[in-house]
Amino acid sequence: MQRQPPLQLLPPFEAAARLGSFKLAAAELHVTPSAVSQQVRVLEEWLDTALFIRLTRRIELTAAGSQFYEIATRVMGDYHQQFAQFRARQARPVLRVSMIPFIAHELVLPQLQDFQRLHPHIDLRIETSMHLVDFAAEPIDAALRFGAGPWAGLTALPLCATRATLVGAPALLQQHPLREPVDLQQHTLIHSRRDRDDWQEAAQRLGLPDLRGKSALILDDYFSAMQAAAQGLGLAIAILPITANWIRDGRLLQPLPFQLPTEQSYQFVCRREQADNPALLALYHWIKSLFDALA
Repeated sequence: MQRQPPLQLLPPFEAAARLGSFKLAAAELHVTPSAVSQQVRVLEEWLDTALFIRLTRRIELTAAGSQFYEIATRVMGDYHQQFAQFRARQARPVLRVSMIPFIAHELVLPQLQDFQRLHPHIDLRIETSMHLVDFAAEPIDAALRFGAGPWAGLTALPLCATRATLVGAPALLQQHPLREPVDLQQHTLIHSRRDRDDWQEAAQRLGLPDLRGKSALILDDYFSAMQAAAQGLGLAIAILPITANWIRDGRLLQPLPFQLPTEQSYQFVCRREQADNPALLALYHWIKSLFDALA
């Protein structure tokens, strides 16, 4: 198989073929006409065929030259296009932010066009995950965390305080009313985290230190827990204000008229050395406005 000619021979050939002149190609490439002519001859030797008919005051492509010019045009055109996109990406800051699926789907994504309109120069990339981001090992610029902090080496900016409340589907609560905390024992209790029993914490505050529901439904994430509750599969502990819209539109009801304050809150977390990054601050203030609107 014949080896391909070096790529550095394409620009002088493409320019000479496009302009019909070694002299004009040399001016465009900022080299001498003899340098262009020499590189074209090297290319012809590689291909073992003549690419130009050399006339007194001009050059013309041979049949083989015309065919190879199509190849050179595609290669050079693709390079210029890809390079332009590369430069654009370098000039446009890319922000990767991690958040739980519920916040992404219910709060951020519905308003994302607003952020893009306000900050068209920022390339925002959203990653949904339930695991705690490892900033030292993952290419993440910021994360929305639900916790008390502090986190070593990280800056945490407040988004909103939270409260907890009990929720269930209207049909379920109509069929099996929840009039006082002790009635929880007649319901399936939905858990949104495998590593923490939020129901026991809530039960202690409700004066039920040994709460045992009819059964338990354990799910991997908060979004799934709220969907299960809305489908009447049991009762769940909802976090306010992020679930406020589900309660306002009637997908979920609060069967007991109280809310429990939590020790945790939503926070915007980034590396300490990135805390003054203008793009990150713009993203923080925009997300903060979404939480403020909910509250």
